Amino acid sequence: MRDDAFVRKFRIFLRLLDGRSRSARDFEDLKIEEGISRKTLKRDLEALARVPEAQILVYFKNNSVFYRIDARFTYKGPKTRKCRACKILKNISEYYASRNNVDGLNNTCIECHKKAVYSYQSKNRRELNKYRRSWWKKNAIKINEVRRERYKESKLI
Repeated sequence: MRDDAFVRKFRIFLRLLDGRSRSARDFEDLKIEEGISRKTLKRDLEALARVPEAQILVYFKNNSVFYRIDARFTYKGPKTRKCRACKILKNISEYYASRNNVDGLNNTCIECHKKAVYSYQSKNRRELNKYRRSWWKKNAIKINEVRRERYKESKLI
């Protein structure tokens, strides 16, 4: 494989790492930068999808092909890691999943994460309540419609 083809496929793979589904149209800027055709881009995406280690999921929706990193992949890294907050070595089952990190795990353990969320919410209670009230006022009609529908459905059952 030529170096430019490898770099192009690597750039495509990096764009897929965020976990979002992407169609071929999402790579138009890359196609223009590299000066390649739509056929070449499609061939590169299909080649990446065939690599089992890349774990790229290909699916069809509304007559379009979408690609994304399979979110159900098995974690092949170390079985323990150090929490960034409490500095204790813990099993990976004690961490929330995170799409933002390359290894798919949050930087802090579940206990520390809960403490941080509770601390933030207690410090910013007024602002959060103010935001919730304004959100409720903006979306009250939609919320009430959904509640009415659910109530009707529950009566039917």
